[in-house]
Amino acid sequence: MDNLDPVAANVLMKAVDFLFGEAKALMEERRQARKERGKDEATPEKQTGTAYTTKEEVEAWQPKSIYLKDFPNEMKHCIAQIEKYRSNKRQIEIRISHLGGAMQAPVSLINDLEAQEESIKEYAQRLKRLFEDVYGHKITIIGLE
Repeated sequence: MDNLDPVAANVLMKAVDFLFGEAKALMEERRQARKERGKDEATPEKQTGTAYTTKEEVEAWQPKSIYLKDFPNEMKHCIAQIEKYRSNKRQIEIRISHLGGAMQAPVSLINDLEAQEESIKEYAQRLKRLFEDVYGHKITIIGLE
C-alpha cells in the first residue's frame, strides 16, 4: 500500500472499513427484517468448511496496480448509493411504524422498503466485486454471495 497514491489508499481503507463494518451490518439487519416479515432468505448460515473473508485478510492483501486509477470514484459512488438507500429505508421504516407495523402498512409501502433493501444489497455486492477486482482475490461475506 506504500506505493499507492495517498488519495487512492485513503479511499481504499475507508471502503474496506465500510464494507466490513456498515455494509455487513446492513446485510444482517436486512436478513432479520425479512425474517420478521415472514420472508426468510435462503442465505446459508456459516457452514463447515466455508471460509468467510475477514477485514484483516483484505487489509493484508496488496492491490493489483492495473485497477488503481479507476476504483476510488467507483467505490465512493457505491458507498454514496448505499447511504442514500439506507436513509430512504429508515424513512420508510418510520412511516411503517407510525402505521402500526408491517402488518398494518400498505403493500406498496412494504414493497418500497424491500426495494430499498435490495438496492442496498446490490451496491454492497458491487463494492465487494470492486474489491475482488482490485485485489485479485475472492471475498466471501454472508449475505453478499
